[in-house]
Amino acid sequence: MYVAAILDASPQADLGGAPLALAPWDADETLIEFEVRQLRDAGARVVIVVLGYEAERIIPLVARDDVEPIVHPDW
Repeated sequence: MYVAAILDASPQADLGGAPLALAPWDADETLIEFEVRQLRDAGARVVIVVLGYEAERIIPLVARDDVEPIVHPDW
């Protein structure tokens, strides 16, 4: 069985001028890094992260072999 996950991180939710996805989370992680790790730990072989607001700041944190960032042009 092949498990994939889609994480929608495209909304313009912000926290003091920064995207919510970049909020500090556990240890040295941001919220988006934590969410991706949780999906991988739950068994997702591939995680697709849909980005919009401030995508250029988030892509470097999530882009890797098993994570595919996709920018939604009309977020």
